[in-house]
Parts: sequence; structure tokens; C-alpha cells
Amino acid sequence: MVLARKTDAVTATTANQIVLSVNLGSGTYLLQAKVQASNPAGTDRDASCRIINQTDSDTILDHSQATLPGTFDFASLSLQGTVVSAGIAVVQVRCSGTDALPVSYSRASLAATLVDNLVTTGS
Repeated sequence: MVLARKTDAVTATTANQIVLSVNLGSGTYLLQAKVQASNPAGTDRDASCRIINQTDSDTILDHSQATLPGTFDFASLSLQGTVVSAGIAVVQVRCSGTDALPVSYSRASLAATLVDNLVTTGS
């Protein structure tokens, strides 16, 4: 298992700001990520995070969002996905905000569990 953590806050003032990044070796991985988003000011704002396979043309594996209605309101955003890689894969958690409406992201974690066989069903 590969585990990346970042306790320091990242204030997102642009779209797709990197909060966490991890390099994975070849294999099939189950990914789980969690980020705490908080509103550093009084105006309502939207928190938005994605888990991305940067090596595969920034393929979005999952997306989560929440509305933060007031000062110091927070939400936990959870993400999950899978990556199958024949070589090195760079997986990132990216979150968004704007200059006018920044969002603070902290307590970020990303776990990548190597699995032998992953079978998916359904669409």
C-alpha cells in the first residue's frame, strides 16, 4: 500500500490545484482519497476536488464537491478510483477555488492499494 498525507492547508485560488501527488509502480491499484475543505471567509463558495491519473492525459477518476455556506464551514470530500498501469503512474488529488472565492483544503490523504485481480461489473 502507498499512503500519502498532507496536513498543511492548501488554499486554492485557481482550478485544479495539486493538493497531493503520488507515483505508483506497475500494477492494478484501488485508490481512496479524502480532503477536508473549509471556507476561510463569509461568502458562500463551492469546494471541488478530483482524483486524476496524470500519466493518462489527466483522466478524471472521480470528482466530489460541496457547498460551504459560511465562514469556517467545512466538508469532507471523499474520492475513489482504480488505476491499471504497465509502468509508472502519477496520481494526483486536485482541488479548485478562485481568487475571489478561495477554498482551503487540509488533512488530505491518498491511499493506493495494490490488488492482484480487480474485477468490475456493471456499467
